[in-house]
Amino acid sequence: MKANIFIVASLLFSLDMSAQVFNGNSCSSNLQVTFLDTARAETAFKNHRNWKEGVNLVLTENGVKYKGEYVREIDAVGDAIFQTENLPMIFEVVIGMRLDSPAENLAELLFAINEIGTSRLDSVYIYFYTL
Repeated sequence: MKANIFIVASLLFSLDMSAQVFNGNSCSSNLQVTFLDTARAETAFKNHRNWKEGVNLVLTENGVKYKGEYVREIDAVGDAIFQTENLPMIFEVVIGMRLDSPAENLAELLFAINEIGTSRLDSVYIYFYTL
């Protein structure tokens, strides 16, 4: 059942992101975005929990959680990352997204991440979760 939910959610979000790029909203057009299945997501998130070469974000219906605290505005994620991290020149981002989070929040988050500069981002990994 969870696998079916994951597949449907991945397809819907992939279509939503594709439609945005196709319709001229290029917020994520230069990002290398990969959707992870649950097993790969758990491994990636666990490996990156205390990780200095990348960033872990959790996207909920209330906004973006970074280092256990909500960032007030989604578009301020880039500022929050650079204020609290000493990141290498090129880094990865892992995003955990609750299934009940609005797709608009993901689009806004990808836009904010893209503002950091795609030359600094190696990859963006996204996985979906439920509680």
